[in-house]
Amino acid sequence: MSLVSCTHALILLSIVLLSDYFVVIPRLRVTTLALLIGLSTALLLYRRRRPGPRKPSAPGQSSTRTLLIGVAVLAGYTFCIDVLRAESLFGPVVALVSTIAVVSMLPLFERDSGLNTLRWFRITMAVSLAFALLQAAGVAITLPALLPLVGPITADPPINSLSAHSRASGATTNTVKFGLEVSALLAISFFAYVEKSSLARIIWITACFTTLLATQLRAAIFATPICLGLAQLWLAPAARRGWGRTIPLFLAGLLLGGLWLGSSTSRFSYLLKEVDAGDTHRFTVNLNLAEAVLETSPWIGIPPKDAWELYLQYGDQKIYRFDPNAETPTHHNQVGYYLRNYGLIGVALLLLVYILAFRKALAAAAPWTRCTIVAILLIDLISSFAHNNKLLASPLLWILLACAREVPAGQSRVLP
Repeated sequence: MSLVSCTHALILLSIVLLSDYFVVIPRLRVTTLALLIGLSTALLLYRRRRPGPRKPSAPGQSSTRTLLIGVAVLAGYTFCIDVLRAESLFGPVVALVSTIAVVSMLPLFERDSGLNTLRWFRITMAVSLAFALLQAAGVAITLPALLPLVGPITADPPINSLSAHSRASGATTNTVKFGLEVSALLAISFFAYVEKSSLARIIWITACFTTLLATQLRAAIFATPICLGLAQLWLAPAARRGWGRTIPLFLAGLLLGGLWLGSSTSRFSYLLKEVDAGDTHRFTVNLNLAEAVLETSPWIGIPPKDAWELYLQYGDQKIYRFDPNAETPTHHNQVGYYLRNYGLIGVALLLLVYILAFRKALAAAAPWTRCTIVAILLIDLISSFAHNNKLLASPLLWILLACAREVPAGQSRVLP
């Protein structure tokens, strides 16, 4: 294997399977080290470029360059705001380096075959899916429980029992991260099957669909089928062959999902529960703080430490679990996060980066690859309104976005 291929395998392994592990101190995560190795590799490859006249940009390369410029503008703006508010440079510098490391996955993974990238993703996800299926069967086990210590590499405390709602989390303990990874794999498997049907792809789709239900991640579960349909309707509306395979899959998924949920409502207590006071608290705090920011500092937002003080002036203090002495409330909303901390300018720059990311996805030469990457971006975007996932903090998104590039001569597709 080449240096690039080894680096890719290490990064995907750290993201999918080793995110609960750290080296010596909890803040030094294995995933962080892998991303820094990837960033160093990308810089090394850039320095080794042969001098000479620049070749014309291949389809997809110009969109990559434009996207990276958009990210640089957003990251530079947020860094400046953070520096003005911070008591030291440590926090803003760490955040900036983290963003650079995450986004560097795009040019790094563009140097390898999309087939190779997705192959490694499937291998690592197969291991995580196996853990999830055991969890769905009632066996509380994760990778840290099996392998808590490897020399200086230590895992976070493993779970000893399933959560109150029996939500599957795969090889790691992060249900939200795992659910979004499963959604991405489901999109890849779904459009690979739509392009060319096979029993193996049906098995992948079934495993992903079953596991996604087991995570009980409501945002991803409801967003995934909608985004898959929208991506195909938008990018391949006239593909009769595709719709002939899509509609039966949707109907089968609806039938099987309904039967499973109906036969075991107690197992899906989180997925089937009504909106409770905790949900109301989260959305109310976000809404009231957004209104307060627009009233006081709409363009650049407010410092995080001032969030509760501002909420005391504008918010409803009678809501469930209100605690002015608690830490700044979690966002559970990417747009709300940027509005609160960076104002309308930050939201506008985030929107620009999303537009450029979709433009990059649409640059893929293979039609079903375009559908896949667009669907994955849509799923993550919709989920970000209910969870703390963010575009600039999701290395897997930038890795998969790298698959949207020119297909080599003689190769009709990128999806395996």
